[in-house]
Amino acid sequence: MGDNDEPADPDEKPAQVTNWWQAEANAAHWMKQWGYSDSRVTGGGADQGVDVRSTAALAQVKHQVESVECADLQRIFAARSQGGQQLMVFTDAGYVPAAVVYADMAAMLLFRYDLDGDLYAANPAAARFLAIRK
Repeated sequence: MGDNDEPADPDEKPAQVTNWWQAEANAAHWMKQWGYSDSRVTGGGADQGVDVRSTAALAQVKHQVESVECADLQRIFAARSQGGQQLMVFTDAGYVPAAVVYADMAAMLLFRYDLDGDLYAANPAAARFLAIRK
């Protein structure tokens, strides 16, 4: 597991999510738990809105103070290839109401995570997704 200066291990759930590396590792960890076994963190740099990638799903991870806006969701939607991967967004800050509406229309799963890395559904599609994985 990483500290504030090094990436966290995506195969291990971070004890606490205190930086963007740990947030991305936490998302990859959950995606693997849900059966997206090839989930991997893309790393820093120009990721076109994709922070965690698997064959069947793409995720954007936000570790910030501001609520996620529609523009953030539009970036990951545009990054999806012809393959029709499931789109997921993880944040600790929440979502503006318009972003939730956009995600519902785009069949996107929205999650909030807490300091311990635990996840909560932030839209109805994510709630249904979590309900069948318990």
